[in-house]
Amino acid sequence: MQKFQRFHREFWVGTLKRRGSDEKGLVVFDPLLQPDFRNRTCVDLFEVAEGKVGEFRKEVVRGLIGHPELFGDAAIQNAIDLYCRIAGINPEAEWAEAQARNKDHQSVCWNCWAKGARVFVDSRVDSICKRCGWVQCPQCGACRDPRFGDCPGGIYRRASGSA
Repeated sequence: MQKFQRFHREFWVGTLKRRGSDEKGLVVFDPLLQPDFRNRTCVDLFEVAEGKVGEFRKEVVRGLIGHPELFGDAAIQNAIDLYCRIAGINPEAEWAEAQARNKDHQSVCWNCWAKGARVFVDSRVDSICKRCGWVQCPQCGACRDPRFGDCPGGIYRRASGSA
């Protein structure tokens, strides 16, 4: 499986042999959909071709899930879009709501910190990145910390400083 980020949400996409067929289809794993995941013997996966969530035994399906490399990026993104639409999930709206709750954010720039400098970022005075919504460092311009998913602009990587 491969992890994909949509704003603050992460989705895992993989392949699984379709029921009653020799073909492999895409499946989407949503960690937030799994109630009490660690204590369950089953996992819920969205089967794209069927357009519904199915329940699978973890120990069985874990060995059957494949990497989505057989499918193009557009097919993978469409699978995530379909899952979100059917499940009633709007990652952008969820993210905007979370941002509204956390208007005043102060921290230390992750990029400058990795280089040994302590530069503070403050949402009340520093720019907000239009691509990812994170506060931009006034010193180096870094926004989203890659530990939480890269900025869609893809400009900064851990301790890189620039493109």
